[in-house]
Amino acid sequence: RVAAQIEASGEITVAQLRDTLGTSRKFALALLEYFDGIRLTRRVGDRRVLAAVRPPGG
Repeated sequence: RVAAQIEASGEITVAQLRDTLGTSRKFALALLEYFDGIRLTRRVGDRRVLAAVRPPGG
């Protein structure tokens, strides 16, 4: 769901993720930091972009 939103717009902010998931800013930020850690996303300023396109199942 998150990757689909990033692919659609090219990036996502903490506020956009918070609104998409209907959660707190604290949780949204922690989730994005986790995604950065596993290299799903990469932080660029105050936004996140997909770090790399992964093949299905990879």
